Amino acid sequence: MPQHQREKTEEQQPDLSKMCKSNIMLEAVAYVNQTEVELRHMADEIALLTARVSHFEQLVKCEDCVLMKQLVSCSI
Repeated sequence: MPQHQREKTEEQQPDLSKMCKSNIMLEAVAYVNQTEVELRHMADEIALLTARVSHFEQLVKCEDCVLMKQLVSCSI
């Protein structure tokens, strides 16, 4: 590997021997917090999609729903 590529690779990786424990803990806590936020967003999205599916299932079961009859007759 050429010298300049090795230097770039070394620059991208943090030197763990120079990092203090408090910085490592701060980064770990920030990562956990961000992961929890993403998890909550995914849970909200799952709840929204579940509600949409439930609503659509109710429309499909509706016998007098003109729109659903048209969709079924089109074989979509």
